Amino acid sequence: MVRLTFLDLQAGAGSALTSSVGPDEYSKQFTITLRASLLNETLTDFLNTKEAALFLDDGSGYQIRFDAGLADALTYILVHEASHVVDQVLGLTDDSASSFMAGYWDTVRQPLEPYLSNIALQNRFRGAPRIPLSEAPEYYRALSETPFVTFYATAAAPEDVAELFAWKQVSKNLDNGLTLSVLNSSGDVIFQYEPLESPFVKARFLTVDDTLEASG
Repeated sequence: MVRLTFLDLQAGAGSALTSSVGPDEYSKQFTITLRASLLNETLTDFLNTKEAALFLDDGSGYQIRFDAGLADALTYILVHEASHVVDQVLGLTDDSASSFMAGYWDTVRQPLEPYLSNIALQNRFRGAPRIPLSEAPEYYRALSETPFVTFYATAAAPEDVAELFAWKQVSKNLDNGLTLSVLNSSGDVIFQYEPLESPFVKARFLTVDDTLEASG
């Protein structure tokens, strides 16, 4: 790490960026730039703002609500961005045979089947149009059937790895876990999902543990 910088940006205007700043492509020097308002943002508020960008208000009255308790957003963001550094230094997504790639990704941006055909991967993080809010239960149900902890993890293999590392570490400090709820126009919960309790995700958390143990 060479530098950690904060920029004064509004919530939803981007959160962080990790950049290689060495003299050539082989250099292992990095900077991380963070949105300053993260210092005062809860993880719950951060997730609700970020996830809202995926959906289109179609008049259905449906709502998306994340609950991560009182955990702070900054810890999650720092671990996520630091994981990009780990990935680039260790080459976790450079090797198609690595535990993070094999069985999940064909290339860094192309997931393998059956995940590529899953509707959960038709989201804005992958260049698709925004999803009508009335279809949110279908999309979250589809996501729960994949090994990706969040929609953002489907964007590319490096984001998948960073999300796995971040959520594995943050989960240790979540008093009440992480819950996603879809509410109808009456405020009733019609779908609920705990991403960190998914057996597919928990199996991949073991790979994170193995990587951390192997790297000392």
